Amino acid sequence: ILGRDTLGNGESAEISFPHDTSQCMWDIRATYDDGDTTDMRGVNLCTVATVTLTP
Repeated sequence: ILGRDTLGNGESAEISFPHDTSQCMWDIRATYDDGDTTDMRGVNLCTVATVTLTP
């Protein structure tokens, strides 16, 4: 989704998801350089404007 491989420490990225009221619930995963992941399941992107993922 990002269009590039990685973000550096402290960097951020804006990612736009299709705004369709019939598809509000999304699962989001970040994968870090060391292979660890952060998962957020069932994020309602129709009501949430900002998602922050941290390891």
